[in-house]
Amino acid sequence: MNFRAIMHDLEMDGKPPVWHEKEVASMLKESATTDISKLRNFKIKLDSEKAKLAAEVIRVQNLLKIQNDIEKQNTQLHQSELDQLSAQIKRATHRQSEL
Repeated sequence: MNFRAIMHDLEMDGKPPVWHEKEVASMLKESATTDISKLRNFKIKLDSEKAKLAAEVIRVQNLLKIQNDIEKQNTQLHQSELDQLSAQIKRATHRQSEL
């Protein structure tokens, strides 16, 4: 799996996260002059975004683990095939030397 594929998986519905558009500090400055309910709503939005990001991280970690397991299985399978072919070559060489 290459870097671009991983980064593609990290995209959230093809859009950057909400906090990407504005810095959190500037959002807080805008909200600082407003009432408490707007600050609570802002915190709820941030918590929601955090939960989405955490879910994406977990999903990508699971995909990478699965990919790694598949690669290990493929490596073992290829090594087994190489060992079998090597044994066949040795047997054939031994038979040929006997003739």
